[in-house]
Amino acid sequence: MVHGNLNLHPPPPRPAPITPRQLPAAPGLFTGRTAELARLDRALTHAATPQGQGATVLVSAIGGAGGIGKTWLALAWAYRHLERFPDGQLFVDLHGFSLTGEPVQPATAVRGFLDALEVDPNRIPADLDAQATLYRSLVAGRRMLIVGR
Repeated sequence: MVHGNLNLHPPPPRPAPITPRQLPAAPGLFTGRTAELARLDRALTHAATPQGQGATVLVSAIGGAGGIGKTWLALAWAYRHLERFPDGQLFVDLHGFSLTGEPVQPATAVRGFLDALEVDPNRIPADLDAQATLYRSLVAGRRMLIVGR
């Protein structure tokens, strides 16, 4: 005799995860900055060469005063290399130079990334450090581009 409820039907398949594509539109007319674009290209190429294979993360920073085109440079470069980031692209506007709003809090930025990576809200820890740990675990080993402005 069998007790309990036997479900002879397998659960429905989960939908395939969505690959996040959060980059804003590419700059329409982007000219110049060839030296900066080449420098970013070299950093990406170096990360893919045998001497760079031990690196699991490539970080490039574009610095300068607000309003000089850093975001446009990053986006122009990113759209030229989307195929190198098949696992997705994440973007956050931190409002660092915004005159209209407060800078984005780290908890808000991390939560936005977790939402984009389709983490079930019930699985997201309340603690910011635990959220950051979950985020790092989700992007580990993936070829993703993360842009913060």
